[in-house]
Amino acid sequence: MTRSTGTSTWLDLSITDTDAAKAFYGGLFGWEFEDLGESFNHYHLIRSGDALVGGLMNVSGMTCPAGDPLPPEWSVYLAVDDADARTAKATEAGGTVIVPPDAISDAGRMSVVLDATGAPIGLWQAGTLEGYEFTGTPGSPVWFELMTHWYDEAAAFYTEVFDAQLV
Repeated sequence: MTRSTGTSTWLDLSITDTDAAKAFYGGLFGWEFEDLGESFNHYHLIRSGDALVGGLMNVSGMTCPAGDPLPPEWSVYLAVDDADARTAKATEAGGTVIVPPDAISDAGRMSVVLDATGAPIGLWQAGTLEGYEFTGTPGSPVWFELMTHWYDEAAAFYTEVFDAQLV
Protein backbone atom coordinates (compact mmCIF):
# COMPACT_ATOMS: atom_id res chain seq x y z
CA MET A 1 0.00 0.00 0.00
CA THR A 2 1.56 3.28 -1.07
CA ARG A 3 -1.27 5.58 0.01
CA SER A 4 -1.52 6.34 3.68
CA THR A 5 -4.53 5.14 5.65
CA GLY A 6 -7.43 7.57 5.36
CA THR A 7 -6.39 9.00 1.99
CA SER A 8 -9.20 9.26 -0.55
CA THR A 9 -8.49 6.57 -3.09
CA TRP A 10 -11.57 5.56 -5.08
CA LEU A 11 -14.88 6.93 -6.34
CA ASP A 12 -17.94 4.92 -7.26
CA LEU A 13 -20.88 6.35 -9.14
CA SER A 14 -24.09 4.39 -8.59
CA ILE A 15 -26.64 5.18 -11.30
CA THR A 16 -29.91 3.85 -12.70
CA ASP A 17 -29.41 4.92 -16.32
CA THR A 18 -26.01 3.93 -17.67
CA ASP A 19 -26.39 5.58 -21.06
CA ALA A 20 -27.54 8.90 -19.57
CA ALA A 21 -24.69 8.94 -17.01
CA LYS A 22 -22.08 8.14 -19.64
CA ALA A 23 -23.44 10.87 -21.94
CA PHE A 24 -23.57 13.44 -19.11
CA TYR A 25 -20.11 12.83 -17.62
CA GLY A 26 -18.56 12.12 -20.99
CA GLY A 27 -19.86 15.48 -22.21
CA LEU A 28 -18.98 17.36 -19.02
CA PHE A 29 -15.47 16.00 -18.38
CA GLY A 30 -14.63 14.02 -21.52
CA TRP A 31 -14.59 10.82 -19.45
CA GLU A 32 -14.48 7.45 -21.15
CA PHE A 33 -16.02 4.27 -19.76
CA GLU A 34 -14.66 0.72 -19.93
CA ASP A 35 -17.27 -2.02 -19.37
CA LEU A 36 -15.66 -4.88 -17.41
CA GLY A 37 -18.28 -7.30 -18.69
CA GLU A 38 -20.80 -9.77 -17.35
CA SER A 39 -18.46 -11.30 -14.74
CA PHE A 40 -18.29 -7.86 -13.05
CA ASN A 41 -22.01 -7.11 -13.54
CA HIS A 42 -21.04 -4.56 -16.24
CA TYR A 43 -19.14 -2.39 -13.77
CA HIS A 44 -17.39 0.36 -15.74
CA LEU A 45 -13.99 1.90 -15.07
CA ILE A 46 -14.03 5.66 -15.60
CA ARG A 47 -11.02 7.26 -17.26
CA SER A 48 -10.01 10.82 -18.00
CA GLY A 49 -7.57 10.35 -20.85
CA ASP A 50 -5.28 7.59 -19.61
CA ALA A 51 -5.89 8.40 -15.93
CA LEU A 52 -8.22 6.28 -13.83
CA VAL A 53 -10.98 8.29 -12.13
CA GLY A 54 -13.22 5.66 -10.51
CA GLY A 55 -16.04 3.30 -11.32
CA LEU A 56 -19.66 3.36 -12.45
CA MET A 57 -22.28 0.76 -11.61
CA ASN A 58 -25.94 0.48 -12.53
CA VAL A 59 -27.86 -0.23 -9.30
CA SER A 60 -31.30 -0.64 -10.88
CA GLY A 61 -33.19 -3.31 -8.95
CA MET A 62 -30.63 -3.44 -6.11
CA THR A 63 -31.75 -2.75 -2.55
CA CYS A 64 -30.29 -1.57 0.75
CA PRO A 65 -30.27 -3.97 3.73
CA ALA A 66 -33.59 -2.38 4.81
CA GLY A 67 -35.09 -3.20 1.39
CA ASP A 68 -35.18 0.31 -0.06
CA PRO A 69 -33.86 0.79 -3.61
CA LEU A 70 -30.23 1.89 -3.82
CA PRO A 71 -30.18 5.58 -4.78
CA PRO A 72 -28.02 7.10 -7.50
CA GLU A 73 -25.05 8.67 -5.69
CA TRP A 74 -21.32 9.17 -5.56
CA SER A 75 -19.39 7.12 -2.98
CA VAL A 76 -15.90 7.86 -1.68
CA TYR A 77 -13.49 5.15 -0.53
CA LEU A 78 -10.58 5.77 1.82
CA ALA A 79 -7.36 3.78 1.69
CA VAL A 80 -6.79 1.27 4.48
CA ASP A 81 -3.98 -1.13 5.29
CA ASP A 82 -6.35 -3.94 6.37
CA ALA A 83 -10.03 -3.81 5.35
CA ASP A 84 -11.06 -6.44 7.89
CA ALA A 85 -9.31 -4.82 10.86
CA ARG A 86 -10.39 -1.27 9.94
CA THR A 87 -14.01 -2.39 9.41
CA ALA A 88 -13.95 -3.95 12.88
CA LYS A 89 -12.52 -0.65 14.23
CA ALA A 90 -15.39 1.19 12.53
CA THR A 91 -17.90 -0.93 14.45
CA GLU A 92 -16.03 -0.36 17.72
CA ALA A 93 -16.06 3.40 17.03
CA GLY A 94 -19.85 3.52 16.64
CA GLY A 95 -20.17 2.75 12.93
CA THR A 96 -22.40 0.22 11.20
CA VAL A 97 -21.24 -2.23 8.56
CA ILE A 98 -23.32 -2.00 5.39
CA VAL A 99 -21.14 -4.15 3.10
CA PRO A 100 -18.75 -6.48 4.94
CA PRO A 101 -15.16 -6.81 3.73
CA ASP A 102 -14.92 -8.69 0.47
CA ALA A 103 -12.29 -9.33 -2.19
CA ILE A 104 -12.81 -7.69 -5.56
CA SER A 105 -10.79 -10.22 -7.56
CA ASP A 106 -7.09 -9.41 -7.09
CA ALA A 107 -7.82 -5.66 -7.34
CA GLY A 108 -8.25 -5.33 -3.56
CA ARG A 109 -10.64 -5.69 -0.63
CA MET A 110 -13.46 -3.31 0.17
CA SER A 111 -16.20 -2.67 2.68
CA VAL A 112 -18.77 0.07 3.24
CA VAL A 113 -19.76 1.41 6.64
CA LEU A 114 -21.92 4.16 8.07
CA ASP A 115 -19.76 6.36 10.27
CA ALA A 116 -20.82 7.33 13.79
CA THR A 117 -23.01 10.11 12.33
CA GLY A 118 -24.72 7.86 9.79
CA ALA A 119 -22.74 9.01 6.72
CA PRO A 120 -21.59 6.24 4.35
CA ILE A 121 -17.88 5.75 3.67
CA GLY A 122 -16.04 3.04 1.77
CA LEU A 123 -12.81 1.34 2.79
CA TRP A 124 -10.37 0.14 0.11
CA GLN A 125 -7.38 -2.13 0.73
CA ALA A 126 -5.38 -2.03 -2.49
CA GLY A 127 -4.34 -5.17 -4.28
CA THR A 128 -3.43 -4.66 -7.93
CA LEU A 129 -5.58 -1.50 -8.04
CA GLU A 130 -4.23 1.35 -5.92
CA GLY A 131 -7.03 3.78 -6.72
CA TYR A 132 -7.77 6.78 -8.88
CA GLU A 133 -4.96 8.77 -10.45
CA PHE A 134 -4.77 12.45 -9.55
CA THR A 135 -3.66 14.49 -12.55
CA GLY A 136 -4.72 18.01 -11.59
CA THR A 137 -6.49 18.35 -14.93
CA PRO A 138 -10.22 18.93 -15.43
CA GLY A 139 -12.10 15.72 -14.64
CA SER A 140 -9.59 14.54 -12.03
CA PRO A 141 -10.87 13.93 -8.46
CA VAL A 142 -9.77 16.75 -6.17
CA TRP A 143 -11.93 17.49 -3.14
CA PHE A 144 -13.99 15.47 -0.68
CA GLU A 145 -15.58 16.63 2.52
CA LEU A 146 -18.02 15.47 5.13
CA MET A 147 -20.60 18.03 6.16
CA THR A 148 -22.19 17.12 9.47
CA HIS A 149 -23.97 18.62 12.45
CA TRP A 150 -22.09 16.12 14.65
CA TYR A 151 -18.50 17.28 14.25
CA ASP A 152 -17.19 15.83 17.51
CA GLU A 153 -18.63 12.36 16.78
CA ALA A 154 -17.32 12.41 13.20
CA ALA A 155 -13.88 13.63 14.30
CA ALA A 156 -13.62 10.88 16.92
CA PHE A 157 -14.72 8.22 14.40
CA TYR A 158 -12.28 9.21 11.63
CA THR A 159 -9.43 9.66 14.11
CA GLU A 160 -10.04 6.18 15.57
CA VAL A 161 -10.73 4.28 12.35
CA PHE A 162 -8.51 6.06 9.80
CA ASP A 163 -5.81 7.64 12.01
CA ALA A 164 -7.01 11.12 10.91
CA GLN A 165 -5.03 14.11 12.08
CA LEU A 166 -7.52 16.96 12.52
CA VAL A 167 -6.26 20.52 12.29
